[in-house]
Amino acid sequence: MYGKSGRLFFCSSLLLGVAAYSAGAATTVVTIVDFNFQPSSVTVGVGDTVTWTNNGPSTHTSTSDNGVWDSGNLSVNQSFSHTFDTAGTFGYHCTIHPFMTASVTVSSSSNTGAPSITSALSASGTVGAAFNYTITASGATPITFTASNLPGGLSLTGATISGTPTAAGTTTVGLGASNSAGSDNKNLTLTIAASGAADISGNWTGKTQAKVFSQTAGTKSSAVSVATTAAFTQSGAMLSATVTANESFFLMGQIGNGNFWLSGQNSDGSRSLVISGHVLGKKGTSIKAAGITYTNGEAGELTIVLKRPK
Repeated sequence: MYGKSGRLFFCSSLLLGVAAYSAGAATTVVTIVDFNFQPSSVTVGVGDTVTWTNNGPSTHTSTSDNGVWDSGNLSVNQSFSHTFDTAGTFGYHCTIHPFMTASVTVSSSSNTGAPSITSALSASGTVGAAFNYTITASGATPITFTASNLPGGLSLTGATISGTPTAAGTTTVGLGASNSAGSDNKNLTLTIAASGAADISGNWTGKTQAKVFSQTAGTKSSAVSVATTAAFTQSGAMLSATVTANESFFLMGQIGNGNFWLSGQNSDGSRSLVISGHVLGKKGTSIKAAGITYTNGEAGELTIVLKRPK
């Protein structure tokens, strides 16, 4: 359920920035990306709001473990907010991908006084890929944010550092937050990786050859061939995919120099899959990968061959 304080809406980075400066309680932003909640734990005060924004490739939810809130399905770039009226620690998850879990800790202390930066102090990106990082802080609002020594291609708008990095390397970015009661300064370690990954985003089709081994019974099945589809989403060196044969797996990993690895689980979290593969052909039109899927007492050995539809 949404509750009186939950609301579902589409928003831009501009709207998120404005929220940080509104009078009254503070807003903390949690980003859903690559099958993770980032950050996975946040601390807010009673009366504060948490906004979840889905920047990942797939539909997700933000759902309280004990029924306090439920965003419903959030498509890409869609957001949901909930205002916390009670102190405590609240676990939550994605109902579509139950292995995605995180928590919100609500402090009974009021949101007053000098700011304290609460956002993660490390972040990563890739040359040529869109980058987004939101500075969050506790304290009396309005809060003004600053960022110094930003890498080329990035800029600060409101509370959000965004853009497309132009060079690889690790940079120490100075973060600042100030209000009428004081200020806080912290350093963000920002690592930008070199590009060099061919873009394999899109839908692929092919077959999977599979053999199933039972560790408890000591048996092995004959090889079977299963029609397979894969939907890849690539952002620089970061790669995610939904791979479907007899069932669908939601995977995340990395790609570089034509080689990639992915790992994840099926929709109910009962089976895991790890694959490693490489892109073939001068134009990257085919993929061959080896993998293993496993659950309690049973494992499957896989060979996956995919082609990009013309």
